Amino acid sequence: MSDALTETFEEEYRPLPGDEGGPAAAVAARRRPKYLVAAALFCAGAAFAVPAVIDWQFRANLAANTRLKSKSDPFYDSWASNEKYAIGYDIYYFNLTNPHEVAYEGAKPNVTEHGPYSYDQHFVNFDASWITPGRKDVDMYTKTWYEFNAERSHALGCHNCNDTADMLTTWDVVVSG
Repeated sequence: MSDALTETFEEEYRPLPGDEGGPAAAVAARRRPKYLVAAALFCAGAAFAVPAVIDWQFRANLAANTRLKSKSDPFYDSWASNEKYAIGYDIYYFNLTNPHEVAYEGAKPNVTEHGPYSYDQHFVNFDASWITPGRKDVDMYTKTWYEFNAERSHALGCHNCNDTADMLTTWDVVVSG
């Protein structure tokens, strides 16, 4: 090698402080961060891609194995009614104690919290018929109703909640402008 090339090479690839081993060690030391960055990017990409693929596979298998095709399918009874597993709702109301003052005098609203009023949602899907046999399109009617669950309301701290006897005044923000 010519002297000019050797000087340029040695100047460009000087050893890092505290590193012995000449130009080859300096080149290796400068390449390490690139490999670490590449490895970190690969791990980050895998951390996002792997769960997405697993979720996609899970949803595809779940949809394929739980699709209702007729009334004789094993999932039909649990789909048609939720008698065994009611959906619970806990509702808190804010009672407006000075509605006339707020409406006619522009007073600041006084509110008190009441609840939770607990309700169980029940539904029944009936008159189900498949539009195209073997497909997922179902024509049906759904009846939904709610039942007050006094035991749950009392257990959550509303000891005097009664959904038919309690008189509450709520403010309709949309109508009031």
